[in-house]
Amino acid sequence: MKHGCIYGKKMRAEDRKEKTFWSLLLLLAAANFFRFFEKTITEYNTTLFAMSYRYGFISRGMLGTVWAGLDRLLPWDLMTYRAVYIFTLIVTLLLYVVMFLFFYALFALCGREERRNMRYLCVFAATFLFSMFLTDEVFGRLDLYLYLLTFLAMILLLKGKAEILVLPVVALCMCFHQGYLLTNANLLAVLLLYRMFLSTGEQRRRYRNLLAAVLLIMAGLFIYFEFFSHAAGTQIYDEVVAAAKALSEDGKSYNKSIVNHEILGNDVFEEEMRMHRINYQEFPVFLLLFLPYPVMAFRFFQGLFRSDSKKRGEGKKRLLERAAMWAGRWKRDEEMPEAAHLCFFLGGLTVLPQMILKVDYGRYVFMTFTYYILTAMCFIAMGDKAVAAQIENSKQRIRSATPFPLAVLLYPMFFMPLHDVVISGAAYRVSTWFVSLFQLVTGS
Repeated sequence: MKHGCIYGKKMRAEDRKEKTFWSLLLLLAAANFFRFFEKTITEYNTTLFAMSYRYGFISRGMLGTVWAGLDRLLPWDLMTYRAVYIFTLIVTLLLYVVMFLFFYALFALCGREERRNMRYLCVFAATFLFSMFLTDEVFGRLDLYLYLLTFLAMILLLKGKAEILVLPVVALCMCFHQGYLLTNANLLAVLLLYRMFLSTGEQRRRYRNLLAAVLLIMAGLFIYFEFFSHAAGTQIYDEVVAAAKALSEDGKSYNKSIVNHEILGNDVFEEEMRMHRINYQEFPVFLLLFLPYPVMAFRFFQGLFRSDSKKRGEGKKRLLERAAMWAGRWKRDEEMPEAAHLCFFLGGLTVLPQMILKVDYGRYVFMTFTYYILTAMCFIAMGDKAVAAQIENSKQRIRSATPFPLAVLLYPMFFMPLHDVVISGAAYRVSTWFVSLFQLVTGS
């Protein structure tokens, strides 16, 4: 009886912690909203509402198509800046709701042992998630819709319900922005790979087919939008520009770069050279300032791969030998968690082509950061003991290395919020100091 009372008290204490956590997380989201929301949407993001499928099956035409459809269905005139602004605000708030549903789904799948570390990871992910879509550069960006849909698809995969709906979600995301293939899609692809490698028999074949269909949809739409969707560009250019101007705040502005690229199919690398220079200046400084986190990630994966090798008794085998062993295990229809962990590690590298060719380094840093944190959380929720153990090991290393472990959660707040071309206001200011010092020393 006494032991039952002690257990009951522990359960009640744990329940109180859970309620306190959700209350504080909600408070954190509200604080971010009121602190960072800049109450404006730029002409870059209003221009996106002007491009629709009335001009053909064009690149990034889904948002404008949805908007034109709502304009016909609803009794109000939606072809105004104010209507676009209000709609974007509603979708942004909806994203917050879906993020909380996603976090709740993770907690529902976790045992009580994992929930403590899941709370830390949740706050860590929220550092940039809650502030990302509020600044003028990113408010209304297509990433808003991509993350909204991706979170919903991830919930389906976590719960193992109606997973076939991932296919229309992926197609929809590609129609919003074909860059989805290289930016957000890794979250879904790695979860599908995980399900495939950790299942056997008919279930493995089902996930393999689902993954193959996802990749075919993305590859097909990416090739079409990049190379074959600009045929009527010169004919519709003026009309798209006029529509874009009408939706801007001053009625005169539009984003020339996006129209030239998506409607005419022009390469805008040279046009964006000034922004590339900002990237080349700031990114090395940001990496230096943010270095503890890549180091922690490296130690995490190093420990994870060592743990996998030790369990299998594979030791330090060469890559080709390991690949041959995995091929044999695939043929024997065995579970392959190590292959899933390797895909987890490599999945964050999909953004590299974007970083080479494009300029939105703030978005790419955000996507990489959230990919690794959210994927780790999903693996733990799906019962991956190896990932859970490495998260615990990382926590213990942090505790032994610093008298104030919470600094690991607090330090990223100095970089909030992340922007688009400029990664972080703080990192950019430090980079300008380095440039000024260099010029002073060299006299240039």
